[in-house]
Amino acid sequence: MGYPKGTLCEVCGKPGRRGDPLTKGHIIPKAYGGPNASWNIRPEHASCNRNRGSDYTRADVAEAMRRHQVEKSQKRVAEAQRTGRLEEAGATGLQLEGG
Repeated sequence: MGYPKGTLCEVCGKPGRRGDPLTKGHIIPKAYGGPNASWNIRPEHASCNRNRGSDYTRADVAEAMRRHQVEKSQKRVAEAQRTGRLEEAGATGLQLEGG
């Protein structure tokens, strides 16, 4: 999976580079049941991913949970917009586009 130029590694904060490209890394490692869901994936250098191994921190879990909640809220808003029930979507607290 290729990331756009300028994307930063979410482990070390540096851009991808020749010989150490950005890869798909799991916030909660697959070894601990981390899913392949978009909210659990982040760009990481292959070396950062290797060095981290299957270690993860409370901050990693908090970030994965935050991403999951945002993704769920975005899906609710999109569904409400699709079905014309914007009042219900507004109750999520997310800013609605064009409204």
